[in-house]
Amino acid sequence: MNTDSSSVNRHCSNDVLTQALGTKEHNGRVRGVGGYVTPTTYFHSVKKTSKDEANILVENEELRRRVSELEAQIRSNLSTPLSAHGSCSRPIVLEGIEEKGKRIEVESLDKPKHKEKKGKEVMKMNEPELDVLKERDLIKMPTEVVCESTSTLPLALKSILRYAEKVMEKDSSITFSLPADLFGVSRKTSVLREDIVDLCNMNEVKTFTLVAYMMYLYSSVSGSKENMQYVFVDPSLISSGNTQESRIRNLCSRLMVSKPDQVVLAPFNPGGHWALLAINAYEDTVFYLDSLRTTSKVTTRYVTDTAIAIFHSQKNINKSRKQTLWRTVKCPLQVGSTTCGYYVMKYMREIVNRGSIVISDSIDTRKSYSQAELDEVRVELVEFLGSYM
Repeated sequence: MNTDSSSVNRHCSNDVLTQALGTKEHNGRVRGVGGYVTPTTYFHSVKKTSKDEANILVENEELRRRVSELEAQIRSNLSTPLSAHGSCSRPIVLEGIEEKGKRIEVESLDKPKHKEKKGKEVMKMNEPELDVLKERDLIKMPTEVVCESTSTLPLALKSILRYAEKVMEKDSSITFSLPADLFGVSRKTSVLREDIVDLCNMNEVKTFTLVAYMMYLYSSVSGSKENMQYVFVDPSLISSGNTQESRIRNLCSRLMVSKPDQVVLAPFNPGGHWALLAINAYEDTVFYLDSLRTTSKVTTRYVTDTAIAIFHSQKNINKSRKQTLWRTVKCPLQVGSTTCGYYVMKYMREIVNRGSIVISDSIDTRKSYSQAELDEVRVELVEFLGSYM
């Protein structure tokens, strides 16, 4: 049987049945052989294609030509001639080669080094030769990998950050015990791996981190327990997330253990911001330290005043004034939106290190702390945590 396309067309459009019946068959059907049988299947013919073989060959040849041009262009870029001084006039930038947001620049050895910007850590690879392979365009030259996160970190912070990222598992932590004298009850606490990473990257200070720094301050002055001038309050018990009644009760319990010559240091977070209260309950005075100075303290004032009133009632102390005296301390203002926790740690550090219960005399009244001064508290904390690793 003839199976070329003209034969199929003849059988389909003008066969014997078509001539006898006088009506043409619908396209794609074969008359008299039943349903679902196509001319291509019945006559064993090859389907027509939209592109013939000649067109396909032309397109393949065009693709090969374009690939060859691209390969030649790449080799030309990689073999840029060097100047007489042995260095390129400008760095060779490998566009599109990135690793986790890090851009790699390739420079020659003899190019004079410009002053590096702060905030960038440079890791150099000492391969002096330019080695271009035929199959893989592999370049071995001094490279600079820019890494923002560990730019100007002190060594102690770099070390613990590397430990947290490379050694600690995702949900692991550093655990240590809190003595009963610190917050009134002996218990264990932990600083999570993510808290350590946040601390090193100057991200928001978490409650566990602040508790750990208060433990450090307590341990630094606990040697002279008889002359201890400060009582610490667990920030997790007087911050948002607790009812007003529980916050009053928890604050009052720490006021009750204080002495006339002691100040109660109570860092708290009313919601999204850290601030510090320094309370002399016997003098009915509260020093308020806020690195923003714009935070509403209505709820905090109610909780604190109520706790002091209960303290006076339990101690049978007659109030010398109608209302508790609140003094807003002119303390350094924070820079950035996530540094309030570091400022609170710095406030407590200055108060404890100067050993004064006159709080307004203990705080530096400059506009803000420098990064180096904030790094002091971060280094102290990570060195303290390092003793438990």
